[in-house]
Order: sequence, then C-alpha cells, then structure tokens
Amino acid sequence: AGIFMIVYGSFGRDRELFLEGIHQFSIHIKCLFDSDSELFSHGYHCLEQKRLGAHWGRGNGWIAAALAEILPLIKEEDEAADFAEVFVRVMERAYHLRAESGMLHTLLDAPDSYEEATASMLFGYAALAGYRMGILDGKFAKWARQIAASLRFYENGAVQQASGGTDCQDAPGYYNIPYTQSSYADGITLMFLSALLGYGKGGAA
Repeated sequence: AGIFMIVYGSFGRDRELFLEGIHQFSIHIKCLFDSDSELFSHGYHCLEQKRLGAHWGRGNGWIAAALAEILPLIKEEDEAADFAEVFVRVMERAYHLRAESGMLHTLLDAPDSYEEATASMLFGYAALAGYRMGILDGKFAKWARQIAASLRFYENGAVQQASGGTDCQDAPGYYNIPYTQSSYADGITLMFLSALLGYGKGGAA
C-alpha cells in the first residue's frame, strides 16, 4: 500500500496520501531496521516495542525492492532523506552475505540456512534499480546477472528453491519452511526477469 500511496501521490493527485506513504515507510524503517546488522527484522511487537523474528531473506528483499521503487520519487523529501542511506546499507550487507552461487540464504546472516530464490530475485531487482539510479556500483549489476544464472525452473515454468509462507518465529523455525510453488514466487520472478531484460523499474544492465 505504501508504494501505491507514494506513486499515486507523486503525480500531484494527492499530496497528503504521498506524505502518509513516506510516513509509513519511516515507521517500518524505525521499527524493523537493525543498524548493528544492517538488516531488517521480520516483525515488530508494538506493545513491547521490540523487533521479532530473524533477518528473513524475503522480507528484507521486499523492503529493498520497495525502496528501489520509491527512491526516485522522494529524493527531495526531508523526511525520507535517510531512505537512500538505509537502502545502500542493506544492499551492501546482502551482497557480502551472498553464497558462492550469488544466491541469498533464507536467513541472510545464517549461511547454514538454505539458499532461497525469492529473496535472491528481490535483491537482484533492487540491485538493478540501484545501479540504474547511480547509487550502487557495477558489482551489483553483475550480481543480478549471477543470480539470474543460478535460477532453476520446473517444467511448468515455476521457479525452484522458493520458500513457502513464512511466519515470524524463532530462527530455527525458518530452516523447516519447505520450498513450494506459489503465485508470489511467480510474480517476483516476472519482476526480476523483466528488470533484467530492461522492461521493469530495475532497468537493463
């Protein structure tokens, strides 16, 4: 919803909606971004005011891709001045946590957790977008292509190594989420491959 609010509002249709979208992103960053690890936690307990879950790959990928979508629209907004800094920090951290294949793990900072396609593709999408915007260097475009080369597909076209629905939980629980075919994995695949080919927000590289 935050992406829609900012995109719709940025065309002058609704300034209040635009600012509320920025405010929502600010809340998410304030609550979920762990500055020590430079990664986002999976959830947040509003009453106890503490982060929950682990540094889940797909969740971090979603916010990286979302920031890549909105950064070109909010660069002059004071409240969002630190969004680009957070984006670069999480992208650099994920880059350094990648496996030899270029893929990311379902828990980004747990190298013994399995490699996971949706997290990898979301970061690949964000990497292409950041490179196109000029805030990420060429290694990120190369990383995106490495991710693409590491993807494998079932005969029906669905991407392999995509984790199923994942609740916020203690770290060991993430290891037991099975791979599954899903509509969200299909959507992320289309986002990433379209960007790689130059048709999406990520742009060609």
